[in-house]
Amino acid sequence: MRRRCATAAAATTANPAVDAPTARTPVGATTTTRTVEGQGQRGPYSRRVLFEPIFRALDASGARYVVVGGVAVLLHGHVRATADLDIAIDLAPESAARVVSALVELGLRPRVPVEPSDLADPAIRRTWIEERGMHVFSMVDPGDPFNSVDIFVEEPIGFEELFERSVSIDVGGLAVRVAAIPDLIHLKRLAGRSQDAADIEALTAIADRRAEDEDA
Repeated sequence: MRRRCATAAAATTANPAVDAPTARTPVGATTTTRTVEGQGQRGPYSRRVLFEPIFRALDASGARYVVVGGVAVLLHGHVRATADLDIAIDLAPESAARVVSALVELGLRPRVPVEPSDLADPAIRRTWIEERGMHVFSMVDPGDPFNSVDIFVEEPIGFEELFERSVSIDVGGLAVRVAAIPDLIHLKRLAGRSQDAADIEALTAIADRRAEDEDA
């Protein structure tokens, strides 16, 4: 994941509108989603608004993805700044091609000079990982550098496991799959940056509050 925007302060106070418990229902079952509607349009939540078209395009394409990174932390209820959208995807060629096609249709282009479709080629991805040390494939809107998506090029957690454990969160009326808190914490421990440590602390507190609510 790329470096996060550090220009906005991360607020840590609980927000009742976004800190309510999320249904932890297995994929395929009826799911009651948590909503993040009603937030202001400035600060971190403006990123949520910015990324709604991406969520809708991915959903329409039939792509399988899970939101991770800073946006996932935000959607779980910890208000903090983030500069881009991180996603883990099903890297099977057909599914990966759907992701790329949807993002290209929105005007996003690879940050590095490669063909967007190369992401769907396992052999090319392996070259990126081994020869360039690549962890994410970044696509950005040339007209708006804040409108960018980082896609994991390998699976620190198996995608099927990540997807099955993910939670459904309502974003503008669309059910978006977001990594479960334990998986987010695991990914952030792997990343090991100062922001990740702060996110782990916030996510742990949210999980503890939800556990207390369930026990009440």
